[in-house]
Amino acid sequence: MHARILVLAFAISLSSMLSSSAAAEPTLIDVKKQISRKLGNIQTLQFKVKIVKGREFEVVGHQYTGRYETNGVVKLERRKKGMVSRYEQKTRMEDLEKGTPIPLENEFETVTITDEELTYHARRDKVIFEEGEFWGDWQHLKRERAVDVNLLDPKSRYPKEMYEAELRPDEVVDGKKVWVIEFKPKASPSDDDPVQIRVWFDQETGLELKNLETYKNEKTKETRTFSEFVINAKIDPKEFKFELPEGGNLVDLTGL
Repeated sequence: MHARILVLAFAISLSSMLSSSAAAEPTLIDVKKQISRKLGNIQTLQFKVKIVKGREFEVVGHQYTGRYETNGVVKLERRKKGMVSRYEQKTRMEDLEKGTPIPLENEFETVTITDEELTYHARRDKVIFEEGEFWGDWQHLKRERAVDVNLLDPKSRYPKEMYEAELRPDEVVDGKKVWVIEFKPKASPSDDDPVQIRVWFDQETGLELKNLETYKNEKTKETRTFSEFVINAKIDPKEFKFELPEGGNLVDLTGL
């Protein structure tokens, strides 16, 4: 009788431990709520972004390998009418045909400003000749509001209407404990769209630290890393104000 009581007590204790352990494991909904709550405490955010994409592709029977790298700085600020932002970036692209020693190169830089009404975009390209290279003139346009690289709103970056989400085991990135969520498109993706996006969120701040996009062609991958965060520091309002340079031309794409 005494032995049966001990066995029963042990079984109850073990069941309780397992239940507690299971209850401690966060669900996808729990993690999303924590991320949203932590990001809600951030009014301004500044950070650096690096995007690296490698791919292999074919054009009219010719095989190419390509590598694209973007380095930029993003500034975000919450306002009553919505988020405003400034995104400055420089991109370098190299495509090398197999069997040839010299790659095709292109470089450009952009500045994108979103105020409370519209988004303004400026771009200039580097022109490369045998004799040398030089930067072309800035081209300017305005379009409907769209905040680029808005790390303060994962719902807009990975809308549930477009993606299925799955919580993966926790990991550590640069010494920080992170939540890992995998997103897969609900609709069948084209060759130019990722078939999976793996995202790492900092458990302390809720901020996205890195994401990895994988495409149908498994040799094509795109990685974004975000670093050097400055949280809730004052940003000069002029950073979010677009001014057309004297003599510049502004192309209007609103309403298209």
